[in-house]
Amino acid sequence: MTNAAAELKRKVQLILSQVRPDTPFYTFRTPHLAALAAIVLRDNDPPRIQAAGDVEVTHEQVVALKTLYAQSPPNLQKDFAALLMSQSTTVNAAVIVHVIVEIGALPVLVDALKATNATDAAKRRLMWQSLRVKLAHESHRFAEGDLTAIDEAREAELARVRVAEKAATAAKVRRLPPH
Repeated sequence: MTNAAAELKRKVQLILSQVRPDTPFYTFRTPHLAALAAIVLRDNDPPRIQAAGDVEVTHEQVVALKTLYAQSPPNLQKDFAALLMSQSTTVNAAVIVHVIVEIGALPVLVDALKATNATDAAKRRLMWQSLRVKLAHESHRFAEGDLTAIDEAREAELARVRVAEKAATAAKVRRLPPH
C-alpha cells in the first residue's frame, strides 16, 4: 500500500469513526415535506419524493467522504468504494451506502449485497434499508440499469433468505421428539 493509499485509508477510518446512529441524512426543502417524512418514517415506509431538490443530503460524514473522494487522485478514486466497503460496520453501513451511490459506485455495493461472504446479515439488512431510503428520496440518481442491478441483488437476497428459512425449519423438525 502506497503512502497516499494508507493516508486515504486513515482519513476514511477517522471520518467513519465519527458516525453516530440515528443522525438524519436529509434536510427537506419545506416544513410540509419534513413533517410528511417524519410521519412516514415512523411507519417505516419512506415516501417517494418525485422532485429533485426536495431533499438535500446534509449528513456530515457523507459530505466529508464525498469531499475526500473528490479531492483524491484518480488512481485512489477507483478503489474508494472498495475501501469504504472494507471499513463498513453496522454503525456506518447507511453512510457507506449513501456515499457509494453518490460517487457513482453502485456496482460495488450491488456486488457486496449479492455476495454472502462480503457482508454479514445484519450489515446487509442495514444496507438494504439505506438503499431503500436513497431510492425513495433520490430516485433521480438511479438509471434503469441501476434498478435492474438492484433488483438482481434483491432476488439473490430473497433466495438466500428462503434457503436460510428452509434450513431453520428443517433443524426445528429434527429437534422435535418422535411420536
